[in-house]
Amino acid sequence: MLTDDELRQIMPNCAAAKRADYLPYIQQAMQEFQITSYLREAAFLAQLAHESGELRYMEEIASGAAYEGRRDLGNTQPGDGKRYKGRGPIQLTGRANYAKVGAALSLPLLEHPELAESVSAAEDSKHELTPLPRGPCHADEAALDDKH
Repeated sequence: MLTDDELRQIMPNCAAAKRADYLPYIQQAMQEFQITSYLREAAFLAQLAHESGELRYMEEIASGAAYEGRRDLGNTQPGDGKRYKGRGPIQLTGRANYAKVGAALSLPLLEHPELAESVSAAEDSKHELTPLPRGPCHADEAALDDKH
């Protein structure tokens, strides 16, 4: 199981208090979604670190204008791009994803997208942290190159 010391090594710029807030939910998500192999752990933790700036940013720095009109994200209404920009540790993005996760968490994320930024959203469910299906994933197929 992931320890605080390991998380500190992976996210050296993450404050101790922030690690303490998120570590239990990261651990729960890793267990529930079978993120137990080295490659799965590396992929998941790298994605979290990258998307959130080592858990510093729970709201995307960019305005979200780039997502305007992105039907693949469900952004069909004017203003959806900015309204449903990346939030939370995994940077949940797009009207369709906010609707899906909001339903899974019983949270009104479509009406109040800022709720996706809170620790309580991660606390309520690992779905926001890990939109990964259970079972085999791309990390399982990865092969480590001898050069790395």
